[in-house]
Amino acid sequence: MNQEIANKESTTEIEFQLVGSILKDGRIITRIKDIVNPDNFYSTICQDIYNAMLKTHEAGLTIDAVTVGDQLHRDGKLNSIIHDVFNGRPALSNIRSLGNPKNAESYASNVQDYWGKREINQMASKFAYWAQNGRRSVDIFFDARNMFDGVEAKIGTGEAGTVSAKEAASRAWDEAQKASQGLLTFTPTGLKDLDDWFRMRPSNLTIVAGRPGTGKTAFLVTCSLNMGRNKKREGKGRILFISMEMSVEEVTARFLSQISGVAATRILDGKMTAEEWDRFNDAVAEFETLPIDINDISALSINQIKTKARKSLRSGKDDVLIVDYLQLATSGEKKGNRVDEVGAVARGLKVLASETGYNVIAGAQLSRAIEARNDKRPMLSDLRESGNIEQDANNIIFLHVEDNADDPTLRKLIVGKHRNGATSADKGDILTRWRPEIMRFENSLVRIENFGNK
Repeated sequence: MNQEIANKESTTEIEFQLVGSILKDGRIITRIKDIVNPDNFYSTICQDIYNAMLKTHEAGLTIDAVTVGDQLHRDGKLNSIIHDVFNGRPALSNIRSLGNPKNAESYASNVQDYWGKREINQMASKFAYWAQNGRRSVDIFFDARNMFDGVEAKIGTGEAGTVSAKEAASRAWDEAQKASQGLLTFTPTGLKDLDDWFRMRPSNLTIVAGRPGTGKTAFLVTCSLNMGRNKKREGKGRILFISMEMSVEEVTARFLSQISGVAATRILDGKMTAEEWDRFNDAVAEFETLPIDINDISALSINQIKTKARKSLRSGKDDVLIVDYLQLATSGEKKGNRVDEVGAVARGLKVLASETGYNVIAGAQLSRAIEARNDKRPMLSDLRESGNIEQDANNIIFLHVEDNADDPTLRKLIVGKHRNGATSADKGDILTRWRPEIMRFENSLVRIENFGNK
């Protein structure tokens, strides 16, 4: 108990030093507000003062004991500000004598750290209560992960991700040096014309969109298989394929069909010739060695997707998460409409990519409005229930089949958005060869430069 009292005293002392520092030099609020939120304070007095500081800053006023006192008065909190033997404005003046503005960021980090520890203690108590009162362990783990994600999102938001110009330049030089040596950090899809100028990089969210029947799942399986083979050769990285539309058996049949050259329907029905069985067995032997995991739980929430990914994928930038497809996932929250729901999922996938370094690729349906147009060529506005998809995605690839194509085995990849490079509007479309019998995309013999937008 004595240790607990000492911890509380230490916590409140640092909190008063922080608000005292800001009262001395109100300019530092611009740095502190990115580290500490009002609910990070243990002391309600410091919390009220800090809230008043933020309101004063948002009003464009200089933060000092007078302006903050005025705001506390408007909030009806001035008389509750007590420090030592003083209350009200005299208490603010007394608090102003505490702390040193030069140490404010250190105070702020400690305030946030103490808050995080309090949250962890409270969660630990809650987990213990659940465990002792009959809740299933899987439900406890799921809720615990969500709670930890919520705390993690609020910790380290100050200096985390912020580097000096010197450090940023050093990193850029290192990446350029690697690129000059052929050590580009991206995951090849195995489709040469696409890989020649389109890069699926770590920490990126790539959306693969198309109308029903254009081969979204087939494209994702093709990419997964090619990437899996490449990662096996390199000896690093894994792939998690989340299918919310098909079962593990159906998805696996797609993989084995592409490897063996035997139609997936013949595999699923078991109606194969002796020669096909031989090829199928060889495909099974290869596939089971690939670093690929498959999950087929339908209607996963974005938090469940995060949990599944963190269990299967460990190495960050070498790992790939593939989601088939975006509109079948849920936000896990009550949203007003499908646009908000899908937007929340897209935003969640983008945040996951940024936090973990995963290369995230997600399929998406296009709006049926495209069917009413004479020109069926997909556009960004055709993304169904788009929400934040267009905004949050680093890259967007459309799968397109020409209605009157001379060769039905040719399918276009239209790069609608490419955050770090050219789009089809700049370089034309990419042609691929479609093999319907095994539902696989392959390189076309027709070169990219011969096909512009039509």
